[in-house]
Amino acid sequence: MTKFKKNSLNSLLMGKFMLKIKDKSFIQNVFVLIRGTAIGQGILILASPFLTRFYSPEDFGLLAVYVSILSILVVVASLRYELAIPIAKSNITASNLLVLSLSIVFGFTVLITILLIIFHESLLDILNAPSLEKYLWLLPISLFGAGIYKVLNYAAIRKGKFKQISKTKVNQSIGTVVIQFGIGMIFGNPIGLFIGDAIGRISGSGTLFKSVISEEKQNIKKCSLRAMKRAAIRYKKFPLISSLSSLFNTAGLQLPQLLIMSFFGAHIAGLFSLVQRVIGFPMTMVGQSVSQVYLSEVSKMVNKSSKEIKPMFLRTSLRLLAIGILPILILSFYGPSIFALVFGDMWREAGEYSKLLGLMFLLQFIVSPLSQTLNILEYQSWQLIWDISRFLTVIVVFLLSNVFHLAPTVSIFLYGITMSIAYLALYVLSYIAIIKFKSHEKSNKGLGML
Repeated sequence: MTKFKKNSLNSLLMGKFMLKIKDKSFIQNVFVLIRGTAIGQGILILASPFLTRFYSPEDFGLLAVYVSILSILVVVASLRYELAIPIAKSNITASNLLVLSLSIVFGFTVLITILLIIFHESLLDILNAPSLEKYLWLLPISLFGAGIYKVLNYAAIRKGKFKQISKTKVNQSIGTVVIQFGIGMIFGNPIGLFIGDAIGRISGSGTLFKSVISEEKQNIKKCSLRAMKRAAIRYKKFPLISSLSSLFNTAGLQLPQLLIMSFFGAHIAGLFSLVQRVIGFPMTMVGQSVSQVYLSEVSKMVNKSSKEIKPMFLRTSLRLLAIGILPILILSFYGPSIFALVFGDMWREAGEYSKLLGLMFLLQFIVSPLSQTLNILEYQSWQLIWDISRFLTVIVVFLLSNVFHLAPTVSIFLYGITMSIAYLALYVLSYIAIIKFKSHEKSNKGLGML
């Protein structure tokens, strides 16, 4: 064997070895986040059978509407500048983005507080939820806590602090459950659900703040309004496109809960919310854990080795499918019986909803983390088009259901089918983006050689 062939073989073997190491690191980081998320969500799920005996479906329906409003607001609380923190090329720029994002969260919270004071009655009329008025004062507190946590979370991702992130997810669930259980058991008042949710969202921010700020202290001292302005302009696609896209994305997810409340009342909204709580949210949170590590890894590949993005995309798809398919199959066969046994017989109908939404949950679990590909490769406009399409589709499905007076189960079934098709379309778009990115990169290299 010639020296050239030996070197080529050694390079090939070393490349494969390094790929395995990177892959192993990815898996380890995913499981670190999944462990914390699983424990946190496990706490919430284990507490649910007790909470459903302290609180009625109507109580959960009101909480679901509150959470839906909060979720829509949180996603744009920092104008999505937090997404640029992990991919910033220098630590100075990342620190400026961190300070900028935290400042925007504060200003946005003040603005929402003022708007709630002025327009809260109109909001409650639209939602058909007058009973929610006594709990709206908690919304700005929850918004500020959740917004700060989100920004710090992405700063921690840049630093690879997956263990700290994992711990905060557990702390959030413990804080939520302790308050909800304690107030429910002692007073039996629905406010326990709302205070618990607010405490849970705030929990963990202090830990991440100390962890991130302690390492970035020197860089933060160098931050300036001029540097923040430069960073804001450099990553302007995030507020101009990603924030709008994320708003439509989250609204598309939360709108069904709001429309169900408006069209079918608090009881059906409560049943639907329990399905989201014990199936949708855990799968979403695990998916988000994978998404955060996927974001971290693929962001590095963009600048170093873009040819690895496609294999990472496909491997992650298969792993998510393997994780998600078993629980969905079990619920598809035994959903109503499981819900009646675990949460009480008045929650049996929620088990029927879990059967109808099983395929949607599975596809959402697989596709949502991978859709970060569009942000990383800067195809935000594609994501925006998809999000707007999904948002409009949700509105059309429930408006038609209301016009034709369809039963809640039929409406929810139609919603599940249309969303399943939408997630398949998003997966295809993400895959096409990778192919186009590789093709564009090759063209640029070719031009650079001329």
